[in-house]
Amino acid sequence: KERQIELIEAPLDRLRPGALDRIGLMILAAPRGPRAPEEAETIQRYLEGGGRLLVLAEPFPQDGTVPDHGLNDLLAPWGLRLADGIVLTPPREPAGVWRDLFWTQHFAGTHELSVPYARAQQERRFPLFVDGARAIETIPRSAPSVTTGPLVLSGRDGILKRDLASEQVNPNTDRPGQHALDAFAEKVLRALPESPGGEGTAPPPGAEGAVQEESKTRILVFADADAAADRWFHPQARADAANAAFVLDAVHWLLSREGRIGIPPPPRESFGIRMEDAPYKRLGWVLVAFLPLATLGLGAAVWWVRRGA
Repeated sequence: KERQIELIEAPLDRLRPGALDRIGLMILAAPRGPRAPEEAETIQRYLEGGGRLLVLAEPFPQDGTVPDHGLNDLLAPWGLRLADGIVLTPPREPAGVWRDLFWTQHFAGTHELSVPYARAQQERRFPLFVDGARAIETIPRSAPSVTTGPLVLSGRDGILKRDLASEQVNPNTDRPGQHALDAFAEKVLRALPESPGGEGTAPPPGAEGAVQEESKTRILVFADADAAADRWFHPQARADAANAAFVLDAVHWLLSREGRIGIPPPPRESFGIRMEDAPYKRLGWVLVAFLPLATLGLGAAVWWVRRGA
């Protein structure tokens, strides 16, 4: 409510043509399988018309591999692809195992959505927690007119583990380095017209009352659906982790509400005093008896002095 976002749960078993015409933002949350061809066509037509899509992906590994779940066929025309593996960070001990549960403070400082979070890391620790994430790759050649890029990255010491059947690093299949955990895609379908005479020029005849709007398709992919889990929206979690704020700001960006993007201030801490029963009773006598009697005595003393004068 504080971000003025209303979410309506509407499970759609079958997406028919026109089902998304009045939808401002479509959310695909942890899909486990590909959609029917007619449903995929409906989603693509929605995006080609300036739709907005938030994908919350989840690996759901099976038999040592990560299934595609039909997401890459949906994302490929928009220059994005989910890698077939899970991002892991180094073990804390030399003999330990690589971990898929970690936190990252690597926000890309070039996008309007991630810039506030990249700056916040310089002032205080405000990380994004990840629990099993696929890597996101950009494939610009598949969509030359689409702008793509990473928003959140893993550490440079991590790996993309493709061979999930073994806990050991396989140099032939596993890929070390920094990987994108969240990424965006944007395509301008209809830009705002530029005035021939620059700023301050009168609009052409007949266009005085027309409202000029810019049409864009925007897609944002979280490689870990758990990043938007309910537990990150509790007050203490919101103070320690960036998950809740970043997810809500992602929705603002998708809905072209850039003016509302920003990190909320940390919640105020409440302070209290704990006392034993005996001191608490003495304090009560001081407040109930001593202070009124002292005030009465001071008033009597002032009256006596003035009476003598």
